[in-house]
Amino acid sequence: MLEAKSFFQQVELLSIGLEQVRLEVEQEQYSLALKSYREYFHDKLKRFNLKLTKLSPDYRQEADLLLQNRISLLNSPLIDIGSPIDWLMVPGEDKQWQSHLVYFYFPECLIHAYLETKDRVYLDKWCMIVTDFIHNVAYGVPTLEYDPAYPKYLTEDEQFKGGEGRLPDFYGGPWISLSSSTRVNKWLASLCMLADVDEIPDELFCLILHSIVTDHAYNMINNPRSHPNQYFHVSTALSMLGIFLSEFKIASACYLIGMQRIEHAVEHLLLPDGSDLEQSFNYNKAIPNFFHEVLCLYGNEPTRRISALLPRIKDRCLFLANITTPLKQWPNIAKQHLADATPQLARWAEQYDLPEISQLIDRLNGNSNEDGVLSVFFPYGGFYVMRSGWKRDSLYMMYKASRLSVGHMHEDCNSIFMTAYGRNLLIDSGNYNYSDDERSIKINAYFYSSLAHNTISVDGASQKRLERHRQGADWTKLAALKQPIRKRSSISPDFDFVEGEYNDGYDHGIQVAHERQIMFVKDLFWIVTDRLRSCEPHHYTLAWQFPANFRPDQIDIHVDKQRVRTTDPQGANLEIYHFSANPMALELKYGESTPYAGWSTSEYDQMTESADILGTWHGTDDQLVVSLLFPHRGEPDDSFTITNLANDPNCCGFLMEQQDGNRIAYIASLTEGTLTYRDFNMTGEALLLRWNEQGSLRGMALSCEKMSYDGQPLDLRGETNFHFEVADDGFSLLGNFQQ
Repeated sequence: MLEAKSFFQQVELLSIGLEQVRLEVEQEQYSLALKSYREYFHDKLKRFNLKLTKLSPDYRQEADLLLQNRISLLNSPLIDIGSPIDWLMVPGEDKQWQSHLVYFYFPECLIHAYLETKDRVYLDKWCMIVTDFIHNVAYGVPTLEYDPAYPKYLTEDEQFKGGEGRLPDFYGGPWISLSSSTRVNKWLASLCMLADVDEIPDELFCLILHSIVTDHAYNMINNPRSHPNQYFHVSTALSMLGIFLSEFKIASACYLIGMQRIEHAVEHLLLPDGSDLEQSFNYNKAIPNFFHEVLCLYGNEPTRRISALLPRIKDRCLFLANITTPLKQWPNIAKQHLADATPQLARWAEQYDLPEISQLIDRLNGNSNEDGVLSVFFPYGGFYVMRSGWKRDSLYMMYKASRLSVGHMHEDCNSIFMTAYGRNLLIDSGNYNYSDDERSIKINAYFYSSLAHNTISVDGASQKRLERHRQGADWTKLAALKQPIRKRSSISPDFDFVEGEYNDGYDHGIQVAHERQIMFVKDLFWIVTDRLRSCEPHHYTLAWQFPANFRPDQIDIHVDKQRVRTTDPQGANLEIYHFSANPMALELKYGESTPYAGWSTSEYDQMTESADILGTWHGTDDQLVVSLLFPHRGEPDDSFTITNLANDPNCCGFLMEQQDGNRIAYIASLTEGTLTYRDFNMTGEALLLRWNEQGSLRGMALSCEKMSYDGQPLDLRGETNFHFEVADDGFSLLGNFQQ
């Protein structure tokens, strides 16, 4: 039992507002002092007014099950956790389950159920659970594996030397600082919501606060964490502790250290365009939420330091708003699962006074006919969004050409995510779980790999940035990310263009550079051009990941035409045509397990059969492949024809002719060479031409050294990458590229 005298030893009794408490402590009237302190603390709880979000609409049912000691975490079946609770249990060998148990999300339903019903049984159960944890899993409990605690002045920039306590042979557990920060958030918010409740025993009240300002505070100070989102979470929890519990002796240190780390995180974690180092949207969508929890504690008087960070946090919100798909989702990059993002966006619009996000939501909901910002590029993070609009049936693609970074990530450089006509057509296969049983290790290896993303693998080998990440990349020293990726890009009324490169090697020491270019022919389709640079022979695999709502019998593979198309009569479909000097072998993978292939995930620990299309070919040197990605509202029809324009081993291209008179021709060269189509002759890298039904022509040229039309040289005014038009009054340049 914690004595009141020991509790008050943690309190700075000279704090403003504690004059009566100090007098009673000096007189050793500890019961009166605690009563006075709780009155002081009650006023603080009402002022700060933190809230717990209802994680589930079924919280009453969850609360009733918890009264029977039964819970479900991470989509697990109902588990009997016992009473007292077995805090170190690992159901199904998923140690992440245990981490979520000690994060203290699961008892929140009891708070909500109690406030709704006023039934003391829910409050008593919550008190029992918190008491159980503090008494039985206090810092130092011998069943955990602890890092050694070195002097901080000798290990200031090193991880795992601050005495964290975790499950044996696992990176998570009750006393890593991430767990500590989550409990601080949950416990303080719970006390706020129970501010008018007198039934919380004095002993538990003292236990909670004492644990926060001792074990939890020390753990967070000594262990800042290396993953960017975790670093930010721990930093904001420290600052919250320092503000909320400002009368405790440790509070000033917590506040100053927490604020310094928040500033450090905003400077190094958030990139200038609002994207971030950690390439997983679900984790860093929490950054504005954590920041807002701290900001609210200042009331109407935020300080200079916190106010200076606001513009960067708003940029983060705007980044996530602008990448939202027409289906109101964020692409499921790395650990993200597909879900409606608009409730979160609406909160940010209100919390951060961002009317542009409210307007964006109106467009997504069909309540506005304004186009707003369409295609938008984020060249620091390497995310590029091309869209025709915001309505549900609009065309959308995200291209990910990010650089080596840190935190949660997959081997997905040069991958794409596509939505059109109300349906996801190409997806990221997703993320399975964090378990380390033999089956999960094999499944997770697939979902991490390049084969589970819309990119290219070499000799069956995946990209290998994760290997470098696991060797300890330091996100505070990735100075290159402070500058935009130096690649060409362009947005115009007719075409969008982006390009990226992966050149960090593949597994087994394979060195191949993968260059990818994407052109959006507005409102029609995308062209993907892949160049692979190597002086050695390799087998290459181009992967396309289809969502689970396409059955295998709805995917038609025509090897002779080098075509893959879906044929679902109930929704949008996709045709993919390939053009290359070396024809591909096209193969469908669906729900296979030796090895794993043909799967996608919708939630944690849940996977569903889905179609992977693998196009494989052998090449002896540099390779060039052009892919036409053509979405349809319904089933593909005969309203167009496709002609292969390849006339040279080093050139690929096609002509699409539509019945309405639209005609698009595209030719690309492996190296800068001669490209010819009808009246056009060009020396360069790629040429795109589009005629509309009236016969007018607009085009785009890449790395153009010279160009002639109808036998006449054209004045390019020194430009090499440009959009152009040919009309009755001749040839004219329309704009050049960013680089």
